[in-house]
Amino acid sequence: MVVGITGKSGCGKSTISGHIRDLGYKVIDVDIIHKAVSANCMDKIYEIYKDMGYDELTHRDKVKLFFEDINVRERVNEVTFKETVSKILQEIQQCGDDDIIFLDAPLLFDMKLNLNCDKIWCAYCGKEINIQRLMARNNLSYAEALNRYNALDFSRYRRMFNLFISTEYDYLRLLKQRISKYEENNGIR
Repeated sequence: MVVGITGKSGCGKSTISGHIRDLGYKVIDVDIIHKAVSANCMDKIYEIYKDMGYDELTHRDKVKLFFEDINVRERVNEVTFKETVSKILQEIQQCGDDDIIFLDAPLLFDMKLNLNCDKIWCAYCGKEINIQRLMARNNLSYAEALNRYNALDFSRYRRMFNLFISTEYDYLRLLKQRISKYEENNGIR
């Protein structure tokens, strides 16, 4: 069984995944794989910026532009997504049929990894909390954090989520309760 965990950048997916990993489950961090693939494709990515007239920007400004400009984001993603997804699917295939695998994947739908998930969980928190977390974690201005927050829109996928996990309050206790209940209802462990 594959469970996708998704949500906006800074909403708490990695914290949730860490707790799930602590419970003994396999967690595949899509961001780590995607960053490694992107690093190997950096020449191609910089060529995209050059073709679009942005070759003089610093790396930080290119990252900022990535979250501001959907055209840049789509072109860069075309270069990186296919290989990233291939590596993730290889990791899933290496697991046993009876294993439960969690994908920590902010871009679950963009990469079409949802098609490989049996269940999809959504981590979320309020907009201002999310923005404050992004500012603190990534040393961003409010405007930069807002652009990252707005870069992902999950509203059209709401019906596909099997579980919503708020990361604003005492979610760890609730998370453990929900996982235990899920295990009990599905005959796991």
